[in-house]
Amino acid sequence: MASYGLFLLLATLTILSPGPGVVLTLSNALRHGWSGALPGIFGIALGAFVVAGISASSLGLVLAASTTAFTLLKYIGALYLLYLGVKMWRTQSFIPPLKDTKSRPGRRFVEALSIQLLNPKAGFFFLGVPAVHPAARR
Repeated sequence: MASYGLFLLLATLTILSPGPGVVLTLSNALRHGWSGALPGIFGIALGAFVVAGISASSLGLVLAASTTAFTLLKYIGALYLLYLGVKMWRTQSFIPPLKDTKSRPGRRFVEALSIQLLNPKAGFFFLGVPAVHPAARR
């Protein structure tokens, strides 16, 4: 039962710490309203599902065992997040206008999906969860 408590604590802390997906969702909600933020939310959810599947499969074991592959994935994710930060920094204003119709829903979906797929935090979480989840000990 202590392992389940540790799992819940880890999951809660991970959910409460904002990441790039949360920032993107808030930005989309401010720009396009709640319905305009939905494509990004679906992209983040699909990305989390894919990362969880990769972590649960043999590819997750390869990434966990191969420091080179895992380091490469971390650097690709970090470079992408750096690119997004520089792109946001170079915009006219940091706070987006409340209504912006320039980006299409498909683009918001793909952007959110790519953020989630390349987010190192998601990979670390899903690779680390089996170690503390009670079902993994059987």
